[in-house]
Amino acid sequence: RQAFTREMLVWSSFEEHPGIAKFLGFYADFKRSEAWLLSPWEPNGNVSEFIKAHNPEVPEKMSLIYDTIDALSFLHQLDPPVCHGDIKAANVLVSAAYKVRLCDFGLARLHEDSGFGRLETSTGMKGSIRWCSPEILNNAMRAPTSDMYAWAWLVWEIMTGDLPYEGTSADYAIMRQIFESPLPQIDGVSRLSDCLQVWDLMLRCWNGDPQQRPTARMCKSTITNLVSLPDPVSQSKAPLILHKQPRCTPTAANADHHTRSAALLESLGDLETWKGNRIGSNAYLNEALGLYEKEADIKGIASVLVKQAAVA
Repeated sequence: RQAFTREMLVWSSFEEHPGIAKFLGFYADFKRSEAWLLSPWEPNGNVSEFIKAHNPEVPEKMSLIYDTIDALSFLHQLDPPVCHGDIKAANVLVSAAYKVRLCDFGLARLHEDSGFGRLETSTGMKGSIRWCSPEILNNAMRAPTSDMYAWAWLVWEIMTGDLPYEGTSADYAIMRQIFESPLPQIDGVSRLSDCLQVWDLMLRCWNGDPQQRPTARMCKSTITNLVSLPDPVSQSKAPLILHKQPRCTPTAANADHHTRSAALLESLGDLETWKGNRIGSNAYLNEALGLYEKEADIKGIASVLVKQAAVA
């Protein structure tokens, strides 16, 4: 009952934010040991289910990642800061408008509350071990720094579709890997090889020293820069994610091209340009140009023509 009340108080105290699932109320029957916190139903399920169902492109995944760090930055900048405590794909919902919502604040706490938030409690282990930082497994209190460690694994889930330590099921084996710090390797399959700045940010979040991890605000700044970089013609050729503002909301990868936004197609063209694939880049840019022309989007048309001239 105390834990339920705490979650309700923490969650209901938030001012409205687009990246936080809205608290609607609660139902409790303590005689039957039943209690529920109520939030709006999201038709796309959690972000892991959404990715498996829709197979979004890299720029669209970056849009989802931006939304997660925007919400986490909001929590960490409250006064006092709020630590979510259980960041993972299962606790990130996707709305009908393809916007993400953080939910499940059962382990959330005010950062200055020194009496709550340890992994080991009177009811045993709580939280999700795969996403736990080493200090949490050593019974340290949850903090914004441990949220950032878990957030890097959330990014991994979004980009690869895999769980942390995929293929390992026993808790003791997962804990051993966490302490031995065998971080995953990037490859062409994960698509993270196209996103080296994102990968570098993840590695910094996985630093064994919590004080050396970047803050949510720092990560938000980095991701913001990645989704709104200048045209690739003015940059050195390095594998990065490029993404025009406004950010592309996800659509199914096998959708008809007319239902896929011109901004997404242009972003995919940018990505191929960075990879040195001129043919692939022009193919995407031509599709984007066709959609911009149908929409009479002068700014979009000009943007694509400049890029086509640069890769010609």
